[in-house]
Amino acid sequence: MPIPNPTRFAWNALLAILLLLASAEFVVRGPVRFAHAANFNDFISPYIQTCAWISGQDPYSPQNMVRMWPPDAERFDFLTRDLADGSLVLKRGIPTAYPLTAFVLIAPVAALPWHIAHPLWLFITVLAFGVTAVSLLSAAKLLPSAQHALAFLATTLALAPFHTALAAGSIVTVAVAASAAAVWASSRGREILAGVLLAIAVGLKPQIGLPFCFYYLVRRRWRIPAVAGGLVVLLFVVAIIRCVAGGTPWVDNYLYDNRILFAHGSLGDFTEGNPIRFGLINSQVAAYALLHNRDAANLAAIAFAAAAGLTWILLLRKKRRDDLA
Repeated sequence: MPIPNPTRFAWNALLAILLLLASAEFVVRGPVRFAHAANFNDFISPYIQTCAWISGQDPYSPQNMVRMWPPDAERFDFLTRDLADGSLVLKRGIPTAYPLTAFVLIAPVAALPWHIAHPLWLFITVLAFGVTAVSLLSAAKLLPSAQHALAFLATTLALAPFHTALAAGSIVTVAVAASAAAVWASSRGREILAGVLLAIAVGLKPQIGLPFCFYYLVRRRWRIPAVAGGLVVLLFVVAIIRCVAGGTPWVDNYLYDNRILFAHGSLGDFTEGNPIRFGLINSQVAAYALLHNRDAANLAAIAFAAAAGLTWILLLRKKRRDDLA
């Protein structure tokens, strides 16, 4: 009969405790907060915008946003007030300039009443988090080691960005899950599935999915970005056909929403004009704190991104040469 290793048992016990604590924190700071935010969260805007798109109306119109506010959600006084003075996009960030492709993907949920769509979206985002964790566990080959797997899960459950994304009901959660699942699928040689998953990520949040497509282009795994690109084009065509069929003049409001969301004092402003700017993760926030100039901060961020991107490409090329050697 093998003698148990007390050190290994102690580590496993410690990891199990940490996993339990991280799980409790995750539930309270993520799903519970979203469950109590049924009247205003990050998902209500794309939900209403998708409802507008389904009905052939402009999904980027502030007037449509207020008029189509769900009857089973609390109607806040600021909606009418901010709409009247033209500050709804600036102050509240709604309607948001999501790509048209996102509305096609969200349509099955938006077809439901808000009191059903809200808990359903909570289920989808929690499931998406699980998909992200399991996909990365498998792709990183951590599953054979119980200690490594427990440590990874405990760390992932404790990550505050996941808590915030779930509490807000952000569609980023689903885009990240699709990207992580695409990495897992590509590591198993399932390139068509990886392309489909990346199409979902790009369709919801291009800034999340496109870097993965670029990665596979650099690695010369052409099928993955080809499938993803083809499906994204198909999603866009479907979205445009609905807009054309409804005679929807959406372009002007889309451009306006994009412009306002990055204007001085908006939620996307990285200067002191936005008092909650430190919730942003773009490098302009740090650059502006040092340079105190908007243009200089933008240039510094571009230079940093270019340098990091070039370094990444060089490392990929080196790895490819090493693999072929």
